[in-house]
Amino acid sequence: MFYFINPSIPCPLPTAVADQTLASFQTKLYTSAHDLPAAEWACTVPTTHLFLQLPYLRVLEDTCHQNITFHYAMLHNGQGEPIAVACLQLIDIKGSSNLRFKDHDISSNAVKQHLKQFLIRQVNSLNFRLLVCGNAFVTGEHGFYYQPNAIAPAQAFRWLNQVIDSLIAKEKAENRAVPALVLVKDFDEHRLPEARALQVWNYKEVVAEPDMVLDLRPEWRSYADYLAAFSSKYRVRAKSYQKKGKAMNRIDFSADDLQHRFAPLHAQYLHMVENADLNLAYAPIDYFVQLKQQFPQQFQVIGYYVGEQPVGFISMLHTPTHTEAHLAGFDETMNREYAIYINILYDIVRYAIEHGSPKVVFGRTAMEIKSTLGAVGIHLNAFIRHRSCPANFLLPHIVNSLRRDNWIPRHPFKDQHSDHSDA
Repeated sequence: MFYFINPSIPCPLPTAVADQTLASFQTKLYTSAHDLPAAEWACTVPTTHLFLQLPYLRVLEDTCHQNITFHYAMLHNGQGEPIAVACLQLIDIKGSSNLRFKDHDISSNAVKQHLKQFLIRQVNSLNFRLLVCGNAFVTGEHGFYYQPNAIAPAQAFRWLNQVIDSLIAKEKAENRAVPALVLVKDFDEHRLPEARALQVWNYKEVVAEPDMVLDLRPEWRSYADYLAAFSSKYRVRAKSYQKKGKAMNRIDFSADDLQHRFAPLHAQYLHMVENADLNLAYAPIDYFVQLKQQFPQQFQVIGYYVGEQPVGFISMLHTPTHTEAHLAGFDETMNREYAIYINILYDIVRYAIEHGSPKVVFGRTAMEIKSTLGAVGIHLNAFIRHRSCPANFLLPHIVNSLRRDNWIPRHPFKDQHSDHSDA
């Protein structure tokens, strides 16, 4: 089902933004991806944005519903043409199960340590509703798209804020818990100046841990070419890890394999999710099965076995613009013996090169390890807003204090500058 929202909700805007008007535009809000008009959605969102494609959104909605409700919005111009879309997720957060921040930093400053421990305890005890514009499962800007030739950036972000406020008002009117926190994620350096329009409505900009990205050079026509670009030290290390990983068999899972053989590997993924600092939601087995059915060529799941024993898996999405390292799991008790995780990372590069991908997006975890493969950190800033003014003021400071910045970037390629940290 869908419903209309009032396009003339007043918003306090500076003069430069107030000149933009949405009075002649129409917004429709939808409560299911299955109700979205497929043809209009497809002509609004480029096919390169896989995580905004309807087949993906329907799989996500159909399978990941444990603590999430999904909402969607479309904006039409005065001629009735669709020009912008937004995907929003309402998530019920419980500190006991979704937040388990730990102190990973070692500091000699006792005051700083006590303060950080206090903040961690407070964050871990929170219970609230979170409204996300984006995708809780994927790093990146996968919640908002507008056609730049059809609407100005300031106008588009004004519309997005209007959609968020209208959804909050709807939840309140229907006697449901009002979201305490709004998160709009994730903007790179090119889109960030436009996204800062959100600050007009009291959103605070926060710097998250970087997304690790490896650009694949055109001359790397094979995995051997990639390894040949390493300095001798990193090439020796890679071969040492891969020697440990030779005992593992790799199986490229079909949808049928995922239905009948994936449960033990999925349990490893769930174990890692349960022990992660931040766990907004988890993906059930059906998520993997349906993604493979919808995207048989683009979605790839590799299972790792030692003999008959499952020891890990990696899932990837291959798009025209990049290969995305998606969800993964492995047996941490066997990781040292077989170098499971680092071999998974090397294999992602191998498969990306085989698919002709121009780059690999590894995600935000294990930044230093991923930098040993040549990945570099790309900051994707987000915007947050709390309904309480004092909390809204403190939020950026709390988020920034919990961020881990104590990793050392590595430089594995022989044509890169190598500093003492790589010695």
